Amino acid sequence: MTKWDRLYLSTANKMIDCYLQTPKVNIKKLFYIILPLLACNWIVNNKTMQPTPFKKIFIKRALPDYIFAFINDLLIEKKKTSEKDEIKLPIKFSNWLKKETQNVKNAAKHIPHGGKTGWNALNQIMLSFVKI
Repeated sequence: MTKWDRLYLSTANKMIDCYLQTPKVNIKKLFYIILPLLACNWIVNNKTMQPTPFKKIFIKRALPDYIFAFINDLLIEKKKTSEKDEIKLPIKFSNWLKKETQNVKNAAKHIPHGGKTGWNALNQIMLSFVKI
C-alpha cells in the first residue's frame, strides 16, 4: 500500500467516523468521504495515481448505477445550496460507503509498495534538456 492509498483511506475512514454518526450530514462534508474513496478505487483498479479533477475519477462504469445517480444528484444539490445545508443519507448509500471502504482496505493490501524511486531518472531528463 502506498502513502497515497493510506492517506486517502485514512481520510475516508475519519470522515465516515466523524460525519456518518448522525441521521443528517452536511453535503460538503459528504464529499470529504466520497472523494478519497473514489481516489482509492481509482488506485486499486488502475494501479496508478488518480487524476486530480473529480470528474475524471467520478466515472459511471466504476460505480453501481444508484450510487452514480445519487452522487450526481449531490453534485447538483451542492451547487444550489449553502455549505451548511444537510441531507438525510439513504441507508443504501451509507451502507455502500462503509462496504466500499472495507473493500478498498482489503484490495489495497495486495498493491505492492512502490518504494523510493530516487531522483536519478528525473535528473537525467533535466540534464538532457539543458545539455550538460
